[in-house]
Amino acid sequence: MKQQPDKMTAYYYRAAHINADLYLDNQMYRLLHHAMTNGVTAYALYVDNGFSGLSIERPALTEMKKAMSQGRIGKIVVTDISRISRNTVHTLFFSEYAAKYDIGIETVGGEDLRAILDKSRKLYEALNLAWLLTKGGDCK
Repeated sequence: MKQQPDKMTAYYYRAAHINADLYLDNQMYRLLHHAMTNGVTAYALYVDNGFSGLSIERPALTEMKKAMSQGRIGKIVVTDISRISRNTVHTLFFSEYAAKYDIGIETVGGEDLRAILDKSRKLYEALNLAWLLTKGGDCK
């Protein structure tokens, strides 16, 4: 996915424990290194310090989603997929939200997370359909 020139790259990072400053600093360094080595000049840093990856309700993530819906973001970069969420279903919903606005999601290593997550979402939907057909109810 090619980023549109009028949109910025969102660098998102988080740590579950507020005392994890070194871990946050390491993530920030890796994200800023990505920006520098890839010539990214229009970017924003979004950080959630002290917020679990099991909850999707996080201030910086909410702010980033707002910027996504306003068309200000063309790509999201994270150090790894667990920074978005440690809950697979939340991660799939976030990927679907990004797809709605044609926003790419990748790691600092260049992995196209949205493509990977789209395949996972299709598998999840197939499993949910199979559950519905065999049990007659919704799989949550």
